[in-house]
Amino acid sequence: MIPEAGGGDENRPLGNRGCVFPLPGFILGFKIVLREKPAEVDVAAKITVEQVQAAVRRYFAVMSAKTPGELEKMYTYDSVVFNPFTPRGEPGRVSATRQEREYFKPQSNYRAEIVGPIEVQILADNVAVAAHTMRSYGTNLEEPTLGKRFNRAVQDGRGTHVFVLDSEGRLLIAHQHISDICRAPIEYLK
Repeated sequence: MIPEAGGGDENRPLGNRGCVFPLPGFILGFKIVLREKPAEVDVAAKITVEQVQAAVRRYFAVMSAKTPGELEKMYTYDSVVFNPFTPRGEPGRVSATRQEREYFKPQSNYRAEIVGPIEVQILADNVAVAAHTMRSYGTNLEEPTLGKRFNRAVQDGRGTHVFVLDSEGRLLIAHQHISDICRAPIEYLK
């Protein structure tokens, strides 16, 4: 049983409401339910499809450019991220720190390509979901605990990002799920 926002539904079974995914501040499923008072959102500001598409591209550009600290700024404080190489979800800023540690070493390289259209659904004036397909390649990565270098790739990946527009007009990632259909085996380097 999953309660809906606002309480009172704790004992009501999921029934025909479909899949409901709790996220900070709202519940996603067949509908979106915002808290009674969204946190300091300027109702005059609205997310556009073009802004969301640019934010997805910017995420991968920041990963490729290896700019320290920039990745962490892309997430809300209470965001949740699922990555293809982690066994469970993790807070967005923790994920950003881990990715910087893995991919931002001077000798490491990362590149990604979005291989299809970035589909965007505007859920509210300040909330949107983007979905896309992608490939990514990490080369000369380091596993400090094993003392080994390796390459890894996501050959047929899918990405879903939930963006929120904050009170300063920035699009931030509230939820991100990147997964893969076909993962190349990790290639250890000598």
